This record gives sequence, C-alpha cells and structure tokens, in this order.
Amino acid sequence: MPDDRKSTAIDCFKLGMQAFELGDFKQAKNVFVKVIELYPSWLRPYIQVALCEKALGQLEKVHRTMGIVSRQVVAAKQRARAAEWVEKWLKNEPQMRAQFYEGVLEIDRTTAEPFLGLASAYEQLGEWKKGVAVLLSALETEAKHELVLQKLNEAYSVAGEAEKIIFLKRYENGKISRKELMLFLTVEESNDFEGKVENPTESSDNLSEMIDALEKQMNEDESVDLRELAPLIQVFRQKSQKILGESARAHMDMGVAYWQMGLFEEARLAMNGIKETDPCYAEAQYHLAEIALDQGDWLKSLECSQSSVRRVGTEGEIAKASRYVLIRALIALNDYIRAAEVIFQLEELEPDYRQLKQLKASVKLRMSGEGT
Repeated sequence: MPDDRKSTAIDCFKLGMQAFELGDFKQAKNVFVKVIELYPSWLRPYIQVALCEKALGQLEKVHRTMGIVSRQVVAAKQRARAAEWVEKWLKNEPQMRAQFYEGVLEIDRTTAEPFLGLASAYEQLGEWKKGVAVLLSALETEAKHELVLQKLNEAYSVAGEAEKIIFLKRYENGKISRKELMLFLTVEESNDFEGKVENPTESSDNLSEMIDALEKQMNEDESVDLRELAPLIQVFRQKSQKILGESARAHMDMGVAYWQMGLFEEARLAMNGIKETDPCYAEAQYHLAEIALDQGDWLKSLECSQSSVRRVGTEGEIAKASRYVLIRALIALNDYIRAAEVIFQLEELEPDYRQLKQLKASVKLRMSGEGT
C-alpha cells in the first residue's frame, strides 16, 4: 500500500488509542474502523475494535470481529508471530482469546498451537474440563502431539489424576495406541468443547473397544504386574458401570469378560450384586463358582455352585454346568460320597457331559482307597 495511506492509518490509530484510554469507546471504535479501511491487512486495529465492542456491551459483535481476526491470522504469512501478538494484546481477555482460537480451529486443525492456546484460555476462565477436552481433541488430529501431551500431563498433575498420567506415559512408551489412549482418557471428558450426552450405542461400542484394549494389554506381556494396570482397570470399571446401568445380565457378561482376562476380583465385584430374584442369578452363581474353583477357594465354589443348582433346577445348560463345578468342588474337599451323588444326578441329565466319566472314575478309585 502507498506509504502515505499507511502513515495516515498509523496516525489515526494513535488518535483511536487516545480516545480508548480516555474511555470514549464509541469514538475510538469509529476511528479504528477508519484505520482498517486505510490499512486492512494490519491486525492490531481489529483487536482494538473488538475491545471497544466489549466495553460497549456489543458481545455479538465482539464474536464476529474475533472471527475476522482468526481469518486474518490464518492468512498471515507469519502466522505464529501474528498469534503471539494476539496473545500479547489480549493477555487479560481469555474469553476473546477463546473466541479467536475457536475461529482458527474452524479453519485449520493441523497445528498444536491453536489447541494449546484455546486450552490455556479455558484454564484462565476456570473451565478446566473444557481445556482438557480441547487437548484431547488435538490428539485426534495430526497436530504435533508432544506439546499437547506435555500440557495434558501438567493439567492432570494439577488435578491429582495420577491414573490419567500413567495412561499418557504408556502411550509415550508405545504400550498403548492413540485410539486406546483416547478411550481411557475420555471416560468423563467429552470430545467436543461443550460436552455431550453419550449415545447408548456409541457407549456400547466404546466399551467393546475398551474390552479389546484391556485384553490386549493383558495378553501382550504375560508377566505384566497387575498393579501397573490398576489405573487402567479402574477407569475401565468406571466406564463399564456407567454403560451397564442396572442390567444384571450386562453385569454378568462383564464379569465373565473380566474372568477371561484373569481379573478375578473385578469379575466377582461385577457379579456379586446380582440379586437372588433376578432370572440370571443361577448363571451368575455358576460363574462365581467357576472363578472360586480357579482360585482354589473350594468352600466358596461349593457355596456358589449349590446356590446355582438349587435355583436352576434340572433344565438347561446351567443345570449341567453348575453340577459339574459342584462335583469338582466336592472332590477338592474330599467329600466323595456327595460327589458321587451329584455325578449320578448329572448322568441323568447328560451321561457324556465334559469329563464326567473321568471324574466318576476318580471318585470311585478314591472311595475304594478309603475303604481299604
């Protein structure tokens, strides 16, 4: 642009600043608008217009003007430097900075800086969860993640959420994928900036993905210390509780999934609350009996399998399965007479059930040994 127009714009800007400092915001705005007409690529007068609009209570206009600032910065040749100026000029205006960065992210989500700036603005506004949600959304883009992870570490440290920091470390060390990290970090935080109610179908899909992720962690390293996975399991339990609700069947299925992963205590917790009046009570007791048997708790296995047998009667697969576990518990407790009685019951239902013939032979052998 001609030097005389630029020089005139600078002189007008100084007059606008004088009016602004005297509190004549209406006059100052008019002058800054004139500056923009003279020098449309100059960023600073747009900021001053927005500040005047805020002082005049024209909040909708502030939002519109900050959108113009966002587009100006994205189009700037020195975008990073332009963003630094916005940070400097709006240091004490976190709401306006938030509007600025939201505008930038509507146009371009390829760099980490706008996410970090928006998170910082939300933090200054006291909206910590919104800031974390912004940082999490950055992890779903191709933006440079190192700075985002550092900021998340800081945020979770301040909040005392040590388990979230452990997930970040596992991700940084290549132990879990980015998708798995997002699943474990977004138990409470939403993936948008305003928060949302989870869709039940999406929740079920997420739970299924979390089960897969947890199984992967359990299976990748058989020597893994469960204490290392405790935070992951805790978050998984929170997520599943939220999704499963009051459904006894869902809690039982979740318990079985825990059991198959070797998480015996979690499996028991998932199924212990199923009431005796519930239709799936007998099946839950059967699974609890199996878990106790795996753990070498013969008396507990005996108790649960007897509860299952009493409730289920003689119909269906659980009638046979619960008796089978009961036989094994009785054998472990050296109660061969009662074991033989239950073997007879199971033979009536299905003579070739699993390893029933071998168990029967073992009981006969032990009973004959006791008689000699």
